Amino acid sequence: MNYTMFLLFFGVFFSGSLSAVEVVKPVAKPQMTPSQMKAAPVAASKSDTTRFITKSPQEAQLASQMSGRLLRFLVQDGATFRKGDKLAEFDCAERQAQMDRARASNDKAEKTEVSQKQLRSMKAISDLDYEIAAASLREAKADVAIAQAQVSQCFIQAPYAGRVVRRIANQYENMTVGTPVIQIVESGPLRLDLLVPSSWLRWLKKGSVFSIHVDELGVTYQATITSIGARVDAASQTIDVRAGISGQAPGMLPGMSGTADFGVH
Repeated sequence: MNYTMFLLFFGVFFSGSLSAVEVVKPVAKPQMTPSQMKAAPVAASKSDTTRFITKSPQEAQLASQMSGRLLRFLVQDGATFRKGDKLAEFDCAERQAQMDRARASNDKAEKTEVSQKQLRSMKAISDLDYEIAAASLREAKADVAIAQAQVSQCFIQAPYAGRVVRRIANQYENMTVGTPVIQIVESGPLRLDLLVPSSWLRWLKKGSVFSIHVDELGVTYQATITSIGARVDAASQTIDVRAGISGQAPGMLPGMSGTADFGVH
């Protein structure tokens, strides 16, 4: 009796345990259609960018060509000027007096040469006397040329049309030869100086077009590569590149900088 009850209890327990077990079936992943695959987002490629700085066609720091007192400036900071305009003036009273003396000596030598030439034609003097007078005239003319060159150094003149960056010296200061006086930049189309990775040479060429964003103005312009450097810097693996702005760029000044964007390559 006890054995029969045990078998009956075991059968009921075992059948209940089997019914409680759930079979987990694998769930198939949904398949994407071709249209869904085309619509799937693709990570955007990063553009090739670098920094640039604007430069004027030419810039110079003009120095004194004489020793003397700086009398006055003839232009203000930021002023525009034409080629040949006088930018600063030195005290040249002494040099001007030397010029007047040289001209007077030249006038005297000219009259002497004319007189001696007439006397020679009348056989009143020898050819040697006339040659001495003619040599004195040439010497006097040379003295005038020297005096004119010295007086021309009394002014600092503009070598080209441009603008004044800043006046370096101060009015009434005593200058020596080579002392910086004024800094200028040339007017004209600005150039862009860039430093790019040398690996870009695989696709970067003269005439390549790209866009620039100017930090100071918040505007974007188109630019074109005008020249590529002749040597790669071995340490940084970079190369110098120059470019020009396509069209007008109002408000652009030398020294401005920004980002040059060459797109994706």
